[in-house]
Amino acid sequence: MKISLKGILFIVGAVAILALVGNMIFGRPSGDITLKERIFWSITDTLDVEVNGEDQGSVSEHIFQVTRNLTWTDGSGNKRATGSIAIISIGTDINVVDGSGNPVGSIQERIFSRWGKTWSGYNITDASGKVIASSDKTEWMGTRITITANDGTKLAVLDRPWLNPLSDTWAITVLKKGAIDERMLVMIAAFKTIADNDKKPESSKKDTGSKK
Repeated sequence: MKISLKGILFIVGAVAILALVGNMIFGRPSGDITLKERIFWSITDTLDVEVNGEDQGSVSEHIFQVTRNLTWTDGSGNKRATGSIAIISIGTDINVVDGSGNPVGSIQERIFSRWGKTWSGYNITDASGKVIASSDKTEWMGTRITITANDGTKLAVLDRPWLNPLSDTWAITVLKKGAIDERMLVMIAAFKTIADNDKKPESSKKDTGSKK
């Protein structure tokens, strides 16, 4: 059976497109920082953290809490950061402190409304409370959160595949080193996973597959 050059090019193109789409849907993302949701051996929601391919502990939700709290603990048991949702705020505000309780920054929800449609975005502040960036989310063939400085410079991108075969996996690519504290980036990804888990039916929160 003869196949024309046009047919060969069509097949090659189709395979390339399928490979690209498959990678976007099923692929395990890679980045400077990765978070992988733990399915077993955890009482509360927990994500394991790697930085530049090295184990850097995990982020876990507190068992006893007045408000939602997540703590990033390194492999030696030292607290790297704790994020807490403010009890009183107009939107959802998350305050992040280091292991000694000193401010690292905050994530502040912004509510927009136009023509009867409401949506939200987030401002990111530094330790002094100054707004240094904003985050915007898109959800097409996965979740992408882009962190952008006030001058329009992209600082970091957080990616999560559309279909997670076992659990949530985040890849954080830092585009401008030192412009934003990595602890803030880890907390953004972790709180997004926790928020999405809250939307699931109780019976499926710890199943072995999640589509988000």
